[in-house]
Amino acid sequence: MAVHIFFDNSNVISGARHARADLEPYAYEYAIRFHFENLFSLIQDGRNIETKILAGSVPPSCDALWAYAEKHWVRH
Repeated sequence: MAVHIFFDNSNVISGARHARADLEPYAYEYAIRFHFENLFSLIQDGRNIETKILAGSVPPSCDALWAYAEKHWVRH
């Protein structure tokens, strides 16, 4: 069975910010960090992925995410 991943960075970040508000209400609003390589590995779960789509609005300084996506998700 083909596996397709559609990852919306804006929604993931927004969800994490809401979770931070519930779990750590005194932490700074933007005190959220992701190691995207681990997150994508968790999502992929060792499966052969046929399609990988990464999207999102223009985030504040997410150059590392877009560089990782370019290297590992974009087919050349």
